[in-house]
Amino acid sequence: MKLINVLNNENDFYHFITPIKQNWPLEKLPSIETILDILNRVGRLWLKEGIFYDRASKVVRQDQQNELSIFSSLFRYGDLKQRLEKELENLESLNKFSKDGYGDAKYYAPLGILLHITAGNTLLGAVDSLIMGLITRNINILKISDKNYKIMELFLESLELTDEKNELSGLFHFVRFKGDNLVIQECFKKSVHSIIAWGGEDMAIAWKSKLPFHVKFHLHGPKIGFHIITKEFFAKNKNLMKNILLDVATYEQHACANSQNLFYEEGIDENDLLFHLSSSEKQINERTELTNNEYVELQKDYFDGLYNEFKTGRPIYKTDKVQIVFGDSVLKPSALNRSLICRKFSSHKDLIRMLKHFGPYLQSVGLGAENSEKDRYRLLLSHIGVTRFSYPGEMLMSRPGAPHDGSFNLLDLVKICIQEKPFLDESFVHHLNVPAYDKYKGMDFGKIPLCNGDEIASYANTQKHDFIDQDLFNHGEVYGTGGTTGKPKFCFYTDSEFKLVGKLLGKSYLKLGLKENSKVGNLFMAGNLWSSFNAVQEALKFCNVIQFPFGGSIDPDIFCKTVHSFGIECLFGLPGLLVKLSEKSKGIKIKQIFYAGEILSESMQKQLRQNWEVEEFFSAGYASVDVGPIGFQDKTCNGTEHILFSDLIHLEVINEEAVVTSKVRQAMPVIRYQTGDRIKIIETNSDQIRFKLLGRVDKKINLWSSRMTELEIIKCLKKQIGSDEFQVQIKESESGEILNILCFKTLDLDDFTNELLKNEKDLRETHHFDYVRSRVFQTQVSEFIVNKRTGKRSATVDLRKY
Repeated sequence: MKLINVLNNENDFYHFITPIKQNWPLEKLPSIETILDILNRVGRLWLKEGIFYDRASKVVRQDQQNELSIFSSLFRYGDLKQRLEKELENLESLNKFSKDGYGDAKYYAPLGILLHITAGNTLLGAVDSLIMGLITRNINILKISDKNYKIMELFLESLELTDEKNELSGLFHFVRFKGDNLVIQECFKKSVHSIIAWGGEDMAIAWKSKLPFHVKFHLHGPKIGFHIITKEFFAKNKNLMKNILLDVATYEQHACANSQNLFYEEGIDENDLLFHLSSSEKQINERTELTNNEYVELQKDYFDGLYNEFKTGRPIYKTDKVQIVFGDSVLKPSALNRSLICRKFSSHKDLIRMLKHFGPYLQSVGLGAENSEKDRYRLLLSHIGVTRFSYPGEMLMSRPGAPHDGSFNLLDLVKICIQEKPFLDESFVHHLNVPAYDKYKGMDFGKIPLCNGDEIASYANTQKHDFIDQDLFNHGEVYGTGGTTGKPKFCFYTDSEFKLVGKLLGKSYLKLGLKENSKVGNLFMAGNLWSSFNAVQEALKFCNVIQFPFGGSIDPDIFCKTVHSFGIECLFGLPGLLVKLSEKSKGIKIKQIFYAGEILSESMQKQLRQNWEVEEFFSAGYASVDVGPIGFQDKTCNGTEHILFSDLIHLEVINEEAVVTSKVRQAMPVIRYQTGDRIKIIETNSDQIRFKLLGRVDKKINLWSSRMTELEIIKCLKKQIGSDEFQVQIKESESGEILNILCFKTLDLDDFTNELLKNEKDLRETHHFDYVRSRVFQTQVSEFIVNKRTGKRSATVDLRKY
């Protein structure tokens, strides 16, 4: 059985530390899953029905009985895992170098040998400190206080009983030595990698003094907690004042989160406050027996309160369980052992004056303020040192994974080691774990063949996708695209990749003027493996707005009622669907519209202004499912201008087509991908690349035994209509193939036919005017055919059967 090592002199120390230093680094560390499992089983032994709880209840001090009742909760598997995930995100990186979704391999390396200097005022603090060291896979030396000696013996026994295979045995050691033994102190300072110190100021100064530069020092030093109660909050929540006693009496007021002072706003009646504070004294246990020194300090607070009562008439309350007195207007520590000092303030400025001199020692506040005033208090208090805000009565109820003293403790106990991903040069492909690119490893980047959607689609239905890094094919989402061509492509994003997509887009929306707390409707098409709805939803989470996830098929009546009820002023969606919805919901007011998927023409903007009084139109981003975000707009961009996400997208322009390589997409990379979009670079400097979208790359259409381009047909129509408010349908009829034009405006079909023949050489050499004119028709309509899955309107639709 392991012993608690007693260190009295230098020989004792080196006999203890030498084997520990020789074994570091350990050849094999237990996995994080193993550590969590063992700790979880330790916790079961400390449940009230467990074998250690009864034994421990006979040896703990009276003031530790409450701590003992929640002792087992420190070891819960789920809570510890949640704590790790909140601080470190990727648990696998605790075990090995693991890809984190951005392409880097990351490893959380332990610091090494940690010395925990623990205080005797709380039992939980020492144990929690050791747990933090264990779940970050460090070697831990725990100095135990004489006050906690007996209970820590039991704890050590429970650890060894649970660790049947000795998997943790090399990771923890318990020691005892006099805190003022300077020889032992100096020996430890030279032998460990980090010191975690819990306790008072004198202790912190002693351990930090002359510490070697390479030894990290983590201080959890003297802190003071307090309450703030505003008159508005008090008037509405007098019944909650009784909870404040829990924040004072728990752990005999010895924890750093315990409240020692209560600041109440001028206008609150002191007698009324005292009555409600003391109204539930029955809910707290008897006070632990005091030492002579503790009794003297408590009496000092009491007599100060008596003197204040004599001067001001403010009352005093004292029982065997607790005392509540009124004091002057400057924050001072109380005598502890359930002594609460109440102090009056007149304004925010007055409160800060009373507190700021104690800034380095501030930590937790139980803030009783109404929502309308809470923000101002929180911001001002944060600036002078407060790092934790809780509700009155909950100051001792810290959440798993919450920061402590303004930082994440677990992150401080590891070194973040990164395998950097290569830049986009000839070595880029060499580092990919994707079968489709194996043959290009070692090849110059510029010589890698271009990739297009058809190539990706050809792998879409295979069980093992050659375009996916199978090591990353775990947590993520699969989206589909390309359904309009009949060749669907499946695109995989890891969770972290998709969060990055949202962050990139969200930042651009905020720069365009989207305000936090705005009420925003998402009208992109949802479901059907469609990505834009989810991407915008993720981006809006980053923007901290109130979302209304309508989807593109929302009922117009429900939409109107919701907009009116909540005052929604911003919408995201496809231009065609937005215009269609605006025709059925005229009269509502929308301030901003963010669009994507197709160009928002001037005529569309005009309709939206008429129907919804829209003030601003912005692109929601130039992106595709295959690639992710490519470009964004700022307020200097006009029309289809965008700015490249230069840090994450490598852009080439080949024959006017945008060819991109994404640094975001690592699980399913896209290298030298042909987007099918025509662009023109209009500005390049050290800060940004600005480009303009010109439309899709020309498509060839086989019609009447001739080959024509979609672009020329569109040009001919735009010349007459002056906008892109039309749709060309290619159909079959009894007389053969026909071209039917859907638009609002009456067309001169003779002129259109002449223009088409003039511009299309192949058609002109194959057919004469009468043949073509007899096969061109127009239908005046108010709606166009849209893709049912995506909601997009195509300029040309081929309805022929093949």
